[in-house]
Amino acid sequence: MRLYKSKLQEKQEIIQNAKTKKFEEQEKAYKEKQEKKELQKKLEKKREENIKQREILRRQDERKRWEYLRGLIPEPLL
Repeated sequence: MRLYKSKLQEKQEIIQNAKTKKFEEQEKAYKEKQEKKELQKKLEKKREENIKQREILRRQDERKRWEYLRGLIPEPLL
């Protein structure tokens, strides 16, 4: 009877360890996926900021060109 219990107990422990290991792997994969999503969001936000900044600089350069062409600025600052 003891031998049977110990064999049964061993099988149950093996099954439990396998379930735990599988759960840990799933949890790790989920965390990695979440980190990837967060990084993607940060990169997208950074891209949008860069695009806005480039647009602002383009407008400033355009305004300087027009002011130069109209004679408001004596020398090119471009």
